[in-house]
Amino acid sequence: MSRISLDIHPFMLSRWRKEYREGKIVADKRKKVGKKPQTLSENERVRMLEKQVADLKEENDLLKNWQRLLSEERKKGSGS
Repeated sequence: MSRISLDIHPFMLSRWRKEYREGKIVADKRKKVGKKPQTLSENERVRMLEKQVADLKEENDLLKNWQRLLSEERKKGSGS
């Protein structure tokens, strides 16, 4: 099945994927999510922020592609 046929916005898919990777969403609700320690070293913080930037860039690209696709579909639908 494609994402379009499920009528789920790509932003939500990428958000859910990100939350799953971060442990905010777990596949089995009986499993408890372990919390990360409160204190992070400078290197860990930089790595975490770099990952977050990469994730946000991926989401942004997804949204741009989705917008382009919708625009193309509208053009096809209007007969232009």
